[in-house]
Amino acid sequence: MALTEASPRSEAQVDSPKRSMLSRGLSIVDSFGGRDHELSLSELARRADLPKPTAHRLVAELLEWGILERGRSGLRLGPRLAHFGARVHRHDLLRTTALPHLRRLCELTGGRAVLSVTKHDQLIHLARCGNPSAKNASRDVADERLSIAATRRLMRALDPSTDYAGSGAEIVRSQQYAAVAYGSGERTLLGIACPISIEQRPPVAIVTALAKGHRGRLATIVAPVHACALSITRAIRAMPEFY
Repeated sequence: MALTEASPRSEAQVDSPKRSMLSRGLSIVDSFGGRDHELSLSELARRADLPKPTAHRLVAELLEWGILERGRSGLRLGPRLAHFGARVHRHDLLRTTALPHLRRLCELTGGRAVLSVTKHDQLIHLARCGNPSAKNASRDVADERLSIAATRRLMRALDPSTDYAGSGAEIVRSQQYAAVAYGSGERTLLGIACPISIEQRPPVAIVTALAKGHRGRLATIVAPVHACALSITRAIRAMPEFY
């Protein structure tokens, strides 16, 4: 996690009651500048604009979480931050590795491709590629909804205990992909989502292809999307730094 240099704060500043506890805790972590190895509790309280008793309580929790640790003469940033930083690095590595395969997928399908991860039931897009549609906001909104629908249905399909209905979308149950289609005729929006999985763990990411065409075209899109997901899976399996 990159921390900016701490800015000097006035001794006269006092803690605002409107600040959340999260904001106060983050202000303590952000008090460490690039050259700060250890800081005393008093100095942390001063830099974070916190009363010393409040800083003491927050520091105690940050110590429990491993965000801070005790040094020889004060407090320093803890190992848990490196763990969080490694997660960010993992996403960057996944994005960089996947992009060439996503571009190839776009060439094969003539549509767009999205690489996503899920965290706490939220969908986070790491990369997108395909024909730009900056001049067509409605297309972007439609693609976003289609990507979310396909990904969520894939995650539910991977859980055999889940029972769900179509809700106006065509859904194909499979351990390898989920398909959705909205509309009719040539203007039907098609979406295919495939997991990027390592061993028996939950998917580390999801590849989704978005295109237009008759519903019968879904079957022709499945193979290239599945091949793209497998190619990315093989690539990250060969990277010790990914684990």
